[in-house]
Amino acid sequence: MFDEIVNRYYTVILNYCKYKLCGSLTAAEDVTQEVFFTLYRKRNRLKMGENIKLWLYRTADNEIKVYIRKNPSFLPMEDYEEIEAESDFPEIADSAFDCGRA
Repeated sequence: MFDEIVNRYYTVILNYCKYKLCGSLTAAEDVTQEVFFTLYRKRNRLKMGENIKLWLYRTADNEIKVYIRKNPSFLPMEDYEEIEAESDFPEIADSAFDCGRA
């Protein structure tokens, strides 16, 4: 049963983690691995009637939070947007790159 769940939901959870982690495939793979490791450890305690997909998403969200806490240099997407908004760099007009060509 565990193998069936992994085969069915691995890619879904990986893509979800990748989206939540700003497209970082390496981070998403690490988190996805933790999600399925947690599932494996708790496989005997899960009830058959539970919505496994919901459980996987919930666990993924928790593991994403743990990953970000353990990797303080990793900035979530919201932080990148704040940094960009606070940037002091002036906008450069496209004409600045013409290099005098007519």
